[in-house]
Amino acid sequence: MAWNKGRLAYTPLGPYVAKCYKEGESYGKIAQEVGIHKGCVQNLCRAIGIPPRDNHTTNIADVWEQRLENYVERTGAKVINRPDRLTKKSRILTECDHGISERPCQVLEGLTFCCKSGSKSGDNNPGEGWGVRAHYRCLPGTLYLIRYLDESGTHFKLGITKRSLTERFKPHQIISIIHLHYATLGECFDLEQSLLKWAKNNGHRYSSLTTTELLHAEAIPHVLATLRQ
Repeated sequence: MAWNKGRLAYTPLGPYVAKCYKEGESYGKIAQEVGIHKGCVQNLCRAIGIPPRDNHTTNIADVWEQRLENYVERTGAKVINRPDRLTKKSRILTECDHGISERPCQVLEGLTFCCKSGSKSGDNNPGEGWGVRAHYRCLPGTLYLIRYLDESGTHFKLGITKRSLTERFKPHQIISIIHLHYATLGECFDLEQSLLKWAKNNGHRYSSLTTTELLHAEAIPHVLATLRQ
């Protein structure tokens, strides 16, 4: 039964929800207290005739539209394909100087650079541009292979850092450390790129929604053999 014609608005729950909302409680907090979905609380308020407060009238599509515009302005990337109405999961096809990529809005929102390659450009990020500027290549670094946890699950992750792993990752993200290779940042970068290229060419490289440089389990024996040479 449609909420605007439903029965809950005419039970004791209706006036109670209305009272809480008028007193400033959020839809989410009310839903948690009375044990119904947040959307049900919103619809229940509307059925009783209580309009949403000003801070509850924002169209979520407009919010993601603005965030996408901010990404374009921040990075200089060009949007070449996108849905008409945006949500956090909407996949956006973008083009930059480094190529074409497709990612969800929620990923683009957190990017400082146009893409992963852009983040490693010395002109954009001199502190991390080890493959571009020679004086950064001479700094000490670590190439790591770890078992890694993110929102999508567990993965094998290959990467380089000039910091310790405890500084690079949050404690819960590292399940186990498989191998550490110590060298200059330049040497670590070249070895990392060589292994990632091999993994990509053999179908062993992939990315999750929030993490890049991930490897399928089938790639680990070759990667370890190379690192241990």
